[in-house]
Amino acid sequence: MEMKDLVLGAAGNCEVCNNKKTEGYLITEPGAHPFWVCPECFKAYRSLKKKLERIGAAFPTGRNIQKAILLRRDYLAAVSLGNQSIEFYKNGKFEEALQGFLNAINVCREQDEVEDYSALLGNIATIYTDLGRFEEALNIHIEEEAICRRMGLDSDLGVCHFNKGRLFERMGKLSDALEFARSGVEILTRTGKYADTLKQAKSMVGRLS
Repeated sequence: MEMKDLVLGAAGNCEVCNNKKTEGYLITEPGAHPFWVCPECFKAYRSLKKKLERIGAAFPTGRNIQKAILLRRDYLAAVSLGNQSIEFYKNGKFEEALQGFLNAINVCREQDEVEDYSALLGNIATIYTDLGRFEEALNIHIEEEAICRRMGLDSDLGVCHFNKGRLFERMGKLSDALEFARSGVEILTRTGKYADTLKQAKSMVGRLS
């Protein structure tokens, strides 16, 4: 059971990240002594609980709770870094975006966050395409496609195929580009997700047909 009310004036160090706090939450879980955490670690705790409930996994016990919360905090920081890197990409700062995605994907790989890992692969491959690093982009798209198929991530597979078509167009392989653009349109139309990418895929099909 958790105490959800923020306690002001709970001075001291967070018992997860060890950073100083002036406010905090008291966490109580079966199999562990109650402990105080800062708001950032409490957010990670809530995120961890939701994940474990979603996948039907048992909550850790003892000191393993603090370790698990700290790992989840690292994961949430990686997600934030990935979102920041998307903004770098939109502003044409490809190298900064690439470095952020690479740092974030390492955390997702280590923590087995497969969906985030797959999405980051797609982002990295897209940047490699824009930088003219075509072979690297193709290899990453192949890995991304395999994960999407294995995990049943149909909408993400549609995005992957569009981006793969975009890569082939840049490489001058127009028949392959058209094939993957059409596949992207078919998948994204069927799943009803990623409307902007679907629009781009349709435009590519029209351009290459």
